[in-house]
Amino acid sequence: TGRVLWKREFPDLGTFQVYYDETYADAPLSTEYNQVHLPGANARGTNFVATAEGVYLVIAGRCLLLDAASGETLREFVLPEEGGRSPEWGYIGVYEDLLLAGVGFADYSKRLGYKYEPASKRGLAWSPDRSASLALMAFDRHSGEPLWRVPADHSFLHNGIVAGGGRIYLLDKLPKRVEEQNQRRGDSGAAGYRLLALAAKTGEPLWQIDDAFGTWLSYAGERDLLVQAGSAASDRSPDEVDKGMAVYGAGDGSLVWKDSELSYAGPCMIHGDALITNATSYKESKGAFNLADGSPVTIEDPVTGAEVPWRFVRAYGCNTAVASEHLLTFRSGAAGFYDLASHSGTGNFGGFKSGCSSNLIIANGVLSAPDYTRTCTCAYQNQTSLALVPMPGNEIWTYNNPVRPARRRGPQSAGSESRCARRPARTTAPCGSAILRTRRRRKCRSKSRNSTVSPFTARGSPAIWPGWPASDWRASPMTVRLIVPARAGTSARPG
Repeated sequence: TGRVLWKREFPDLGTFQVYYDETYADAPLSTEYNQVHLPGANARGTNFVATAEGVYLVIAGRCLLLDAASGETLREFVLPEEGGRSPEWGYIGVYEDLLLAGVGFADYSKRLGYKYEPASKRGLAWSPDRSASLALMAFDRHSGEPLWRVPADHSFLHNGIVAGGGRIYLLDKLPKRVEEQNQRRGDSGAAGYRLLALAAKTGEPLWQIDDAFGTWLSYAGERDLLVQAGSAASDRSPDEVDKGMAVYGAGDGSLVWKDSELSYAGPCMIHGDALITNATSYKESKGAFNLADGSPVTIEDPVTGAEVPWRFVRAYGCNTAVASEHLLTFRSGAAGFYDLASHSGTGNFGGFKSGCSSNLIIANGVLSAPDYTRTCTCAYQNQTSLALVPMPGNEIWTYNNPVRPARRRGPQSAGSESRCARRPARTTAPCGSAILRTRRRRKCRSKSRNSTVSPFTARGSPAIWPGWPASDWRASPMTVRLIVPARAGTSARPG
């Protein structure tokens, strides 16, 4: 319902230069841009975890469990002192009966002499100092009893900590920028990096390998597989890698498959037996891959009927896609989605903007969209929180994997250069209710008006771009044919 159940205020959560910085202005109704983009939780990770019994909230070196119904403090967890001081609580996670704590931020500036040079719109919040912890500790989250503590050789990357199958998996390494600075100083660089697994109940090491190339881990419970990859994308830490992906047997660390040359945007999403790569603004994802062998996931092309590698595309958007059982949600200009059930393409919940951080969250049949737009100047945000429920009777038009043919130029005058982006438009309706085919004539503005562009055809596509005279600047005509699918016992008819 969106009804406020309780609210608590805390003097200081210790999130300055993490989730906000000196550019923030507490003016939610202002039309000015009042917070520059930051890596935030994409680098440091979250500072709270919500469970059925309550919310685990990190404040400095302690963690409070707040009652889900009232917000009252039920329990407090405190990190043991080290050297007469209580370390800061870095990573936080909940796995089964365990509360996981990162013991002390890596703080490379103080420990290793790393020097971060703030740049325009990239202040101290872009430093890697809080992106990893020096050790990992486990508490019994019901009694508060400390159970075990495991130190890192280098640092445990927060995006490289994941649990599943009775095990905790960790990437023990340095961020790329710290590693590069050490190399310039004559250090060996990546020596001693490791990917390791611990027994969740005891913290005992189960296996480790030195193939720690990535910055991000995820666990596939149905197949008991561990994925190592990167999560590079806009507004994420520059230390995230954007190349290389590997899948291991989670029980023993055995390599299942690896592609060292695959470049993609992250973070990736595990969906059933598939590993889905992300997509950034105006770009297509690199597709999805079968967890078992790394082969591309394929679907039937909605126009040609051919079997093609599955990918999704999005328009402008400064967040990353997140997955539910039936939908990917992301920003694509306005709030966007991709229907995983029918593969009908990318569509929009028109009229409102999703957040610069992912805020279209689906659970229990409800899409919740808490307001993450208060610091943005885009003209079409609602600046309110809302929730959506399924309405199967509604029809929302979508588009699916635009073809991007190579340019083929005809005769052009000397020095002439085409500026026209030619992209056949492929538009489909969800659930296959109709297919819209277009044949367009488009004008191409070149530096010389006397130049012409020859006809070309997009291979594998029914859309054909005819040639046109470059001197004709009238509006582009479009021929549209609407094909209505046939019902049982009838034949298809043009609309």
